[in-house]
Amino acid sequence: MSRDHTFQSRATSELALLRKEQAKLEKDVGQRLFLGLSVMDTLRACVRLGHHKAAAALKKQFNVTDRRFAWLKVRVLAEGHDWDGLELFAGERRTSPIGWEPFLEAAKKFHAPREYQARMIARLPDSAAKAGEYTAIDCTREAAEVAAKLRDADLFTSIQNAVSANSPAGLAIAQIRERAMATFR
Repeated sequence: MSRDHTFQSRATSELALLRKEQAKLEKDVGQRLFLGLSVMDTLRACVRLGHHKAAAALKKQFNVTDRRFAWLKVRVLAEGHDWDGLELFAGERRTSPIGWEPFLEAAKKFHAPREYQARMIARLPDSAAKAGEYTAIDCTREAAEVAAKLRDADLFTSIQNAVSANSPAGLAIAQIRERAMATFR
């Protein structure tokens, strides 16, 4: 058999397998939603409908990479404003195959609640960018904590100047500064 025929044979068998899996999904869901979709569109529909185990099984069966699946799942969950689902997905692994930034970017793009964004920012490694993200959502106390951990006096000062000295956040930042003052010398 030539190389061209081998490819065609394999593509045909994979398509037959996909159709079989789609028919099974349609039977489980009770609606005709999957037949005729590509593998990625089928995965998208599974995630959108909350069939995460089926999506994971299809991912494995059709050799979808962890990175590609993670990007797809982050996007679909954020588009659906499923912040709890996105947070659960973020917590499934210690490290994400795509990093934590895409989770935060999706949350910002689709207007996640401030509390959710703060939890996603907390997953980022300590850096000036992390402090900036906290500042952008008015979590200046957390931004000051990051600056203190980084021992970055300039960053700390810019965060402190962003709030009123007599506000609750300003007072909390002053306490953090006093506690960390020895490290800035």
